[in-house]
Amino acid sequence: MKKYKDQHTIISYLMLENAIEFIEFAKIVFGAETKMLNIADNNQTVLSAEIRIGHSMVLLSSVADRYGKAVGNFFIYAEDADETFQSAVFHGASVVTEVTDMDYGRCGGIQDPFGNTWWITAV
Repeated sequence: MKKYKDQHTIISYLMLENAIEFIEFAKIVFGAETKMLNIADNNQTVLSAEIRIGHSMVLLSSVADRYGKAVGNFFIYAEDADETFQSAVFHGASVVTEVTDMDYGRCGGIQDPFGNTWWITAV
């Protein structure tokens, strides 16, 4: 992404352990697309990355000692909440709340293997 000022006013920035694995999880479960990936010479440390999920950008990097770990709490719309929820659990997420009918749609919560919580919702 060349100009952040032309994007959403707030963009999530995660600092994660196993950031490369998080990107793969996001691709499989949420259909994320890698827009930029800058990896250190050790081929394990993500110096900076940009992924797009739907219309939203998420910036991330591997944990740096001087900044510490920074995980997120996300409300995400999915085509099918049940299917996305089951895919997340199959790929290592733990259940926070089962998918149920709410007044705003079907919603369930998971915590991914990297510490982020996702409230998966379909209208």
